[in-house]
Amino acid sequence: MGGLPRGMDYSDLMLGVSVLRNRRLADVFYRLHLIEAYGTGIPRIMESYAGRSRQPVISVSDNVFKVTLPNTNHATEAQPEDDGLSNVERKIMRYLMGRESASRRQIETAVGVSQARTTRALNALAGKNLVYRMGSGKNTAYAAVSK
Repeated sequence: MGGLPRGMDYSDLMLGVSVLRNRRLADVFYRLHLIEAYGTGIPRIMESYAGRSRQPVISVSDNVFKVTLPNTNHATEAQPEDDGLSNVERKIMRYLMGRESASRRQIETAVGVSQARTTRALNALAGKNLVYRMGSGKNTAYAAVSK
Protein backbone atom coordinates (compact mmCIF):
# COMPACT_ATOMS: atom_id res chain seq x y z
CA MET A 1 0.00 0.00 0.00
CA GLY A 2 1.19 3.50 -0.64
CA GLY A 3 2.03 5.94 -3.35
CA LEU A 4 4.72 5.62 -5.97
CA PRO A 5 8.18 4.48 -4.85
CA ARG A 6 10.51 7.20 -3.57
CA GLY A 7 12.07 9.24 -6.38
CA MET A 8 9.44 8.22 -8.96
CA ASP A 9 6.73 10.51 -10.33
CA TYR A 10 3.74 10.26 -12.69
CA SER A 11 5.75 10.94 -15.85
CA ASP A 12 8.20 8.12 -14.96
CA LEU A 13 5.25 5.78 -14.52
CA MET A 14 3.82 6.67 -17.95
CA LEU A 15 7.21 6.04 -19.58
CA GLY A 16 7.34 2.52 -18.15
CA VAL A 17 9.98 3.11 -15.49
CA SER A 18 9.86 0.23 -13.04
CA VAL A 19 10.94 0.31 -9.41
CA LEU A 20 10.20 -2.97 -7.66
CA ARG A 21 8.84 -2.89 -4.12
CA ASN A 22 9.16 -6.65 -3.66
CA ARG A 23 11.70 -8.33 -5.95
CA ARG A 24 10.80 -11.85 -4.75
CA LEU A 25 7.13 -11.37 -5.54
CA ALA A 26 7.95 -9.87 -8.95
CA ASP A 27 10.25 -12.81 -9.73
CA VAL A 28 7.50 -15.30 -8.82
CA PHE A 29 5.04 -13.50 -11.13
CA TYR A 30 7.65 -13.46 -13.89
CA ARG A 31 8.37 -17.20 -13.56
CA LEU A 32 4.63 -17.94 -13.59
CA HIS A 33 4.37 -15.93 -16.83
CA LEU A 34 1.93 -13.49 -15.23
CA ILE A 35 4.17 -10.64 -16.36
CA GLU A 36 6.28 -10.43 -19.51
CA ALA A 37 8.76 -7.79 -18.46
CA TYR A 38 9.15 -5.22 -15.72
CA GLY A 39 7.76 -1.75 -16.45
CA THR A 40 5.50 -2.65 -19.38
CA GLY A 41 2.14 -2.68 -17.58
CA ILE A 42 1.04 0.95 -17.63
CA PRO A 43 2.19 1.65 -21.22
CA ARG A 44 0.41 -1.55 -22.38
CA ILE A 45 -2.77 -0.57 -20.55
CA MET A 46 -2.73 2.88 -22.16
CA GLU A 47 -2.05 1.36 -25.58
CA SER A 48 -5.00 -1.02 -25.23
CA TYR A 49 -7.34 1.94 -24.62
CA ALA A 50 -6.00 4.03 -27.53
CA GLY A 51 -8.81 5.57 -29.58
CA ARG A 52 -11.54 4.66 -27.06
CA SER A 53 -13.84 7.24 -25.58
CA ARG A 54 -13.35 5.90 -22.04
CA GLN A 55 -9.78 6.02 -20.76
CA PRO A 56 -8.07 4.63 -17.64
CA VAL A 57 -7.80 7.03 -14.72
CA ILE A 58 -4.49 7.02 -12.82
CA SER A 59 -4.54 8.66 -9.40
CA VAL A 60 -1.26 9.30 -7.60
CA SER A 61 -0.64 10.91 -4.21
CA ASP A 62 1.91 10.47 -1.44
CA ASN A 63 -0.16 7.64 0.04
CA VAL A 64 -2.15 6.22 -2.87
CA PHE A 65 -1.50 4.81 -6.31
CA LYS A 66 -4.70 3.72 -8.06
CA VAL A 67 -5.54 2.71 -11.64
CA THR A 68 -9.23 2.60 -12.62
CA LEU A 69 -9.93 0.65 -15.82
CA PRO A 70 -13.27 1.29 -17.54
CA ASN A 71 -15.16 -1.78 -18.74
CA THR A 72 -15.30 -1.00 -22.44
CA ASN A 73 -17.07 -4.28 -23.27
CA HIS A 74 -20.05 -3.43 -21.08
CA ALA A 75 -20.39 0.06 -22.48
CA THR A 76 -20.34 -1.25 -26.05
CA GLU A 77 -22.98 -3.90 -25.47
CA ALA A 78 -25.26 -1.63 -23.49
CA GLN A 79 -25.80 0.77 -26.39
CA PRO A 80 -28.49 -0.79 -28.58
CA GLU A 81 -29.26 0.87 -31.88
CA ASP A 82 -32.75 1.20 -33.27
CA ASP A 83 -32.76 -2.45 -34.48
CA GLY A 84 -32.82 -3.66 -30.86
CA LEU A 85 -29.60 -5.68 -31.20
CA SER A 86 -26.47 -5.38 -29.10
CA ASN A 87 -23.19 -4.80 -30.92
CA VAL A 88 -22.24 -8.46 -30.41
CA GLU A 89 -25.58 -9.64 -31.84
CA ARG A 90 -25.12 -7.30 -34.79
CA LYS A 91 -21.60 -8.66 -35.44
CA ILE A 92 -22.91 -12.22 -35.32
CA MET A 93 -25.64 -11.39 -37.82
CA ARG A 94 -23.11 -9.79 -40.18
CA TYR A 95 -20.91 -12.86 -39.90
CA LEU A 96 -23.77 -15.28 -40.59
CA MET A 97 -25.10 -13.35 -43.59
CA GLY A 98 -23.89 -14.97 -46.78
CA ARG A 99 -22.86 -18.16 -44.99
CA GLU A 100 -24.81 -21.37 -45.04
CA SER A 101 -24.08 -21.95 -41.34
CA ALA A 102 -21.36 -21.69 -38.71
CA SER A 103 -20.49 -23.38 -35.43
CA ARG A 104 -20.52 -21.49 -32.14
CA ARG A 105 -16.73 -21.70 -32.02
CA GLN A 106 -16.38 -20.21 -35.53
CA ILE A 107 -18.72 -17.39 -34.58
CA GLU A 108 -16.91 -16.83 -31.28
CA THR A 109 -13.56 -16.54 -33.06
CA ALA A 110 -14.90 -14.25 -35.79
CA VAL A 111 -16.66 -11.91 -33.37
CA GLY A 112 -13.88 -11.96 -30.77
CA VAL A 113 -15.88 -12.50 -27.58
CA SER A 114 -16.01 -15.26 -24.97
CA GLN A 115 -17.81 -18.56 -25.35
CA ALA A 116 -20.37 -17.53 -22.74
CA ARG A 117 -21.07 -14.16 -24.42
CA THR A 118 -21.38 -15.84 -27.83
CA THR A 119 -23.82 -18.41 -26.44
CA ARG A 120 -25.95 -15.71 -24.76
CA ALA A 121 -26.04 -13.66 -27.96
CA LEU A 122 -26.95 -16.69 -30.10
CA ASN A 123 -29.74 -17.60 -27.67
CA ALA A 124 -31.02 -14.02 -27.77
CA LEU A 125 -30.94 -14.01 -31.59
CA ALA A 126 -32.77 -17.35 -31.68
CA GLY A 127 -35.40 -15.90 -29.33
CA LYS A 128 -35.84 -12.98 -31.73
CA ASN A 129 -36.25 -15.47 -34.62
CA LEU A 130 -33.18 -14.07 -36.41
CA VAL A 131 -31.03 -17.21 -36.06
CA TYR A 132 -31.90 -20.88 -35.98
CA ARG A 133 -30.04 -23.87 -34.57
CA MET A 134 -29.27 -26.97 -36.57
CA GLY A 135 -28.08 -30.21 -34.98
CA SER A 136 -27.12 -30.76 -31.37
CA GLY A 137 -24.09 -31.13 -29.14
CA LYS A 138 -20.74 -30.69 -30.87
CA ASN A 139 -22.48 -30.71 -34.25
CA THR A 140 -24.66 -27.67 -33.51
CA ALA A 141 -24.51 -25.00 -36.19
CA TYR A 142 -26.28 -21.67 -36.52
CA ALA A 143 -27.70 -19.91 -39.55
CA ALA A 144 -29.39 -16.58 -40.16
CA VAL A 145 -33.12 -16.76 -40.86
CA SER A 146 -33.82 -15.76 -44.47
CA LYS A 147 -36.25 -12.90 -44.87
